Amino acid sequence: MAFQIPYSDRWGLFAWIAIPFIVQPCFSKDFKPKTAVIAFFIFLYAFFTLYNTLKHA
Repeated sequence: MAFQIPYSDRWGLFAWIAIPFIVQPCFSKDFKPKTAVIAFFIFLYAFFTLYNTLKHA
């Protein structure tokens, strides 16, 4: 029997592994708009938190 992970957990695992490699160039010394990138991620977090709160209200 193969190692089995539910489909949604596979995407979560992929996100934990892939996203740091995708955003790593944003935090190099040569990359200038660091504040914009961090603000974008804060906005994404706030959006999905608000969406989840309203969805379950």
